[in-house]
Amino acid sequence: MCSNCGFAGRADELVELRRLLRKDRLVTLVGPPGVGKSRLAAELLSRQRPVPVADLDIEAIGERRCVVLLDGCEQDIDEYARLATELLTQCPNVRIVATGREALLVPGEVRFPVGPLPPADAVALFRHDTAPDVAERICAQLDGLPLAIEAAARLRPSPAELLPAVLDDQRLRAAIDRGHDGLTPRERRVFRTLAMLPGWFDLRTAGAVCDLDPTRCAATVAALVAKSLVVADDGRYRLLAPIREYARERLAAAGEVAVTELRMVHGLSVIAREFTEPVFTPAGRHEQLIGLVDLLEFAADSAARLGRPVLPLVTTLAICLWINGETARGLTLLKDTLDHADADPHDRCVALTHAGWLASADGDRDEALVLAERAVEVAVSTGERHLLGRSLNVLAAVHLARGELASARATYEVCLDQLDAPMDKATCLHNLAWAVLQDGDRELADELVNRALPIYRLYAEPPKLPALLHTAGTVAVLRGDLARAESLFTEGLRSAPDNVYETPYLVEGLAVVAARTERPERALRLVGGATTLRTTDDPRWAPMVRAAEDLARQVVHAPTAHAAVAGGASLERDQIIAYAVHDEWLLPTESDSPLTAREREIAALVARGDTNRQIARIVGVSERTVEAHLARIREKLGLRTRTQVVAWSMSVGA
Repeated sequence: MCSNCGFAGRADELVELRRLLRKDRLVTLVGPPGVGKSRLAAELLSRQRPVPVADLDIEAIGERRCVVLLDGCEQDIDEYARLATELLTQCPNVRIVATGREALLVPGEVRFPVGPLPPADAVALFRHDTAPDVAERICAQLDGLPLAIEAAARLRPSPAELLPAVLDDQRLRAAIDRGHDGLTPRERRVFRTLAMLPGWFDLRTAGAVCDLDPTRCAATVAALVAKSLVVADDGRYRLLAPIREYARERLAAAGEVAVTELRMVHGLSVIAREFTEPVFTPAGRHEQLIGLVDLLEFAADSAARLGRPVLPLVTTLAICLWINGETARGLTLLKDTLDHADADPHDRCVALTHAGWLASADGDRDEALVLAERAVEVAVSTGERHLLGRSLNVLAAVHLARGELASARATYEVCLDQLDAPMDKATCLHNLAWAVLQDGDRELADELVNRALPIYRLYAEPPKLPALLHTAGTVAVLRGDLARAESLFTEGLRSAPDNVYETPYLVEGLAVVAARTERPERALRLVGGATTLRTTDDPRWAPMVRAAEDLARQVVHAPTAHAAVAGGASLERDQIIAYAVHDEWLLPTESDSPLTAREREIAALVARGDTNRQIARIVGVSERTVEAHLARIREKLGLRTRTQVVAWSMSVGA
């Protein structure tokens, strides 16, 4: 292995470190064991002659200009911190480069974190005759840790033996040993216990698995992060794979694997129940659930192997899979568990309720009805009004999806009687309003949304409000109150512009208003814009939008209509929302265009319908050059297809 092969991808770090060293007297490279801190420091100082620790004589250095390298400070951090302080105070022209697992905490110190290599650079470091895709998988398994990658390149273990094999490398094991030796007894226990958790985890999960109260858990995990044995990212934590393998060895050596696994299953079951308990899952919970799939799958497998109750875990896992777009997989897993799990009625009712919802979302409305009705039966047997309200809500939603409007309306009315919390009642009122609106009762729908709106505005999370505002706006349209409808749709866009699901419906709502108030070009631009935003479709809403589009097209010329739709479709998400809210259509001028004159010419010819070969003849270049121009056009405009280039060109008159 070459002496500097660990520097694949480190060029940017070297530039920044050289800049820091010119202006700061102490720069400490901090990172996990095996990440290449010492090698990076050596490369940084390769054009200088750093004074090694063994030759340090503070009196002899005096005012001489020199650089001192303090490498591997984790071996005795207090002593190295004392030495750095003396050098900085007694030798005014000395600069220090230090490496370690944690900062020295010396005044004036600049901490420079050194992380794993990015995938492409990790593969470059691996460099031998392994196929590129295999090398990528190996480097990914090793989390881009350079010392582990080098060990794997030498040893060439099988995938199953990869992590144990690289830990047999004495340099990597010694590096992790040094970090482990510097831990307190509590930090060591938490470190090895966290090895039970695959992937990312939060402090709540860590506390449940480690059996620590929140304060001690947060402090201990923070200490492990500071000592570079745990990685932190925006409130989430994980152990790099080789370090986690080391911690698992320690857990096994301590004889704590079985008890830790039981504690993990119990703790995650408690947490999982909280996600499935609300009658109406708060929208913010969806964000918390994203990324939990691996952890919940691991815990569910452990629970099944240990013979523990698994239904709450699997129910939450199924919800996670639905959020991640794997509805069918989540439903299958949940149904299989329901068939075999010996769960108490409460957990069984919750699982059946969510299974009914997932079956409906997956398009199997017959199975959804069976599951939702079973959930109601179990809820009645428990005598818990909260459970009954939740199961009735899903049963009503299934009836609505099946087009059984009278049954949906009646079930929502019964559901409303079982609920106590203001937001639960308001959400049910909203659902009932949508159901009666489909049944043609506009006056009752208006009354229901007006009862729900004040509660939503007071208590609802921002992501939930737009759905009710869309329903209220739709009611206003159907009752002929177009000014109120426009106000409600606009409020919906302003209240939660990041709501991916509701935004296209609100934009289309404003298109409907525009078509009915003789603003046809605005209506068509909004229809085009909503098309690019849409992720789902509602067959009960789509006819109103189509009618609005037809109405707008009847009063403008076909080319104008086409250009308006294409113009809306060419906008970015933020531009669509800005236009929908403010009704200001600003065409970019030629000077504002990101394209060159030649690129605008080619875009216009594409919009005209010319092929690449025809464009090449017209412009007087090769067909390959036209292809290159088009690639740059798409890159500059953030477009993926030729059709989108056409839409953009027509919208700006290129």
